[in-house]
Amino acid sequence: MMLLEDAEFPLCSYDSNDCKHFSMLRTVYRSLVQEENVDFDWEKIGFQSNSPGTDLRGVGMLGILQMLYLCLNCSVLMEFLYVTSIDKYNTFPFAAVGLNMTRITLSVLRYEKLNKEINKNGVFEAANKFYASIFYAFGKLWVSKKKTISDVGAMFQDIEKISARRSNRRKMARELKVFLREKCFRDK
Repeated sequence: MMLLEDAEFPLCSYDSNDCKHFSMLRTVYRSLVQEENVDFDWEKIGFQSNSPGTDLRGVGMLGILQMLYLCLNCSVLMEFLYVTSIDKYNTFPFAAVGLNMTRITLSVLRYEKLNKEINKNGVFEAANKFYASIFYAFGKLWVSKKKTISDVGAMFQDIEKISARRSNRRKMARELKVFLREKCFRDK
C-alpha cells in the first residue's frame, strides 16, 4: 500500500539538507558526467547556478524524479540529450530544459490530457513516458533544425502547443520508441 507521504513526494520542494533528495540529484549528475567527483559543478549539467534548489522551485522533486527516470529507464535517451546539450556549437542547459519539460508535463496533467494513459499505466509511468517523449522531441528538433540558445523559449512554446493534441502526443511517443529501438539495435 502506497503511503500518502510517498504520493506527495514528487510535489515537495527540493531540500539540500535531505539526504534522499541529494542522493537522487547526485545519481543524475554522476550518470551524466560519469565522474565520482565529491565536488559537484551543477552548472556542468545545466542548472543555472550551483544551487539546484533555485531551478527546482517551479517543479519540485518531480523535476529530479523525471531526470532520474531517464537515467534508470532510458539511459540511451539521456545520453543523446546530454551529449546534444554539450555540443561545441549548439549548447543548451540540460537540467533547465529538463525542468521545463517537467513544467509542460505538469500542465498536460492539470488539463487531464493524459487520462487514457494514466488509466492504463498509472500517473507516474504515464507522466514519465510523456516527459521522455517531449524531451526527445526537443532534442530531435534541436539537432535537425540546428537551434541555438536563443531559440529555447520558442521551442518550449512549440513543444507545449504540439503536445496539447492527442495525435501529436501519440506521434511523439512512436518517434521515441523508434529512436530507442534503432539506437539499442545499432549498439549491440
